[in-house]
Amino acid sequence: MSCYRLVHLQCTHPAVAPARPTAEQCAKCPHYLGPARGLGDVVANVTHAVGIRPCGGCQKRREALNQILPNPLKAD
Repeated sequence: MSCYRLVHLQCTHPAVAPARPTAEQCAKCPHYLGPARGLGDVVANVTHAVGIRPCGGCQKRREALNQILPNPLKAD
């Protein structure tokens, strides 16, 4: 996983730390910080930049969009 929060297989995010998440957990993490995994991450970054706060369905939508249209340039 290429999340910047994942250091030596330990997540450094305060809500997750000191957990050792699996790659599957990282792929669905709402605290993911790294290259866009797909369209869902792009939409989340844009909405965050313009000040739209995430709702309950935002994470599910983000995961679905990332699965439908993954980033072909992202290296795992």
